[in-house]
Amino acid sequence: MPRSLLTRYTPRSEAPEVQPFASISDPLRDFRHAAWRLKTRRGHACDRNSPTWQRFLAGEDITRDPDNALRANVRTQTTAGKRFERVRLVDEPATQRQEFLPARVPGNAAASEDIRDLTRAKAKRLRLRLRLPKSVRG
Repeated sequence: MPRSLLTRYTPRSEAPEVQPFASISDPLRDFRHAAWRLKTRRGHACDRNSPTWQRFLAGEDITRDPDNALRANVRTQTTAGKRFERVRLVDEPATQRQEFLPARVPGNAAASEDIRDLTRAKAKRLRLRLRLPKSVRG
């Protein structure tokens, strides 16, 4: 992604609060076949406001955290035959925030979400490109 886009569209405020699942749940419940995401960011600002992030920084094991509303929904949807899939672009070496996310994968995978990583270097070798809508490209 061009640096100018990041500069122009990056929020200039404090890290947002983590939103409760109920406030964002409709698209994650009302799909027909698959909920697929391509995650390209090196981290999320809201992670810094998460109690789980603080525990991760303190060296606590967060891989076995109890179920939450999102995981319960993934389990419900996959039981109904729908798929939750995610591909994350990661750096080599991974950023601290990119290390945080895989620490949460065991709980998400146990809920039947398919999560895969693709290094930025491999994406470049494969000549994968993120196509932005013209309205975002400017």
